Amino acid sequence: MAGQLRTLGEQIAPDLPLETLNRAIVVWTRLFGMLSFELFGQLAGSVDPSDEFFDHTVEQLADFLGLPPTS
Repeated sequence: MAGQLRTLGEQIAPDLPLETLNRAIVVWTRLFGMLSFELFGQLAGSVDPSDEFFDHTVEQLADFLGLPPTS
C-alpha cells in the first residue's frame, strides 16, 4: 500500500505529504458512501434526523483531514 500511495502522490500531488494524501482518499471514500446512503434512502429509519448525522460526519471528516473547525 505504501508503494501505491507513493506512486499516486508522485503522479497527482508531488508536494502533498503522503499522510495527507492517504487521509484525503479515506475522506473521499467515506463522503462518497455517505452521499450514496443518503441518495438511496439507506439512512431513512435508521439515522433520524439524517441531516444532523450527515453534518456531524462531515465535521468529523474535516477534523480527520486537519481542516479548521467552522464557527
